[in-house]
Amino acid sequence: MMDTLLERVVPADFSSVGALRNATDAFLQEPAEDQFRATLLLVVSELCANAVEALSDSSAKFTLRVHDTPESFAVEVCDAGPGFASALTKPGASGSDPRGRGLQIVRSLVDELHVRRRRGLTTVRCVIRKH
Repeated sequence: MMDTLLERVVPADFSSVGALRNATDAFLQEPAEDQFRATLLLVVSELCANAVEALSDSSAKFTLRVHDTPESFAVEVCDAGPGFASALTKPGASGSDPRGRGLQIVRSLVDELHVRRRRGLTTVRCVIRKH
């Protein structure tokens, strides 16, 4: 199987989150185990919802990319929001703050999580290995 890519640039509106979740579900080319599918779709939902909240302007846009390789899925969400507090991006982030729980959930579900802030853009990249 060759690597495939789903890429969508959408308005920063919560209705986009459901649409991207559905597009990702349709993108899964091979039958996926229910738990794996649920994990991937939850990661997409959480990261896209974070982008919408960060942008807080429905005229702004963000990008979702889902890479399907023989070994893994990689999910990337890129937006021009303010980024995350550095404490939230590290393993063991505090659960006492109501903000950042989505990122904690994502971290617990994925094999890799990277947050990069460059040139005014925040990119969150997660890798979920196919077991």
